[in-house]
Amino acid sequence: MILHQSNKQCLLYAAAMILDEKPIDLADEMDFIGDKIMWPSATPPANLRGYHDSEIIDIALRRGVALVHYTPNPYLRGDTMIQLYEYKKQMVRFLSVLSDRRAILRGNPTAVSHAVAWDGSKIFDPSRNVPCRMSEISWSIQYALIAFPITG
Repeated sequence: MILHQSNKQCLLYAAAMILDEKPIDLADEMDFIGDKIMWPSATPPANLRGYHDSEIIDIALRRGVALVHYTPNPYLRGDTMIQLYEYKKQMVRFLSVLSDRRAILRGNPTAVSHAVAWDGSKIFDPSRNVPCRMSEISWSIQYALIAFPITG
């Protein structure tokens, strides 16, 4: 499953891993390679256009896969923000939903957001050459795009 990226296109590479596709084929289908400088004053890779979740969701749908947005740490908002689950329950809940399913995990390890692939038990980070466990990443996951085959 692991595809090592040669540039800063982690979302494209994570999508390619969970969809069993080549990154270049996905980029060609979107008619965009991902290296366009959109914000010249920003430090690379934050200056690049990159890809949006919606573009990846469209690609997956054309392949009969729905990517469902799932938050490990949901909040209710009113006068104040209220966390729905304590941390331990968050992780049990999140891991039980991810178990045996492919997903793209999104978070912000630096000022730039990051995406990794999940195969149901391990993380495949496009910026690393080896898979890792959930406990080995040093950044918090903001949400997952969990892959479900579309049937009927």
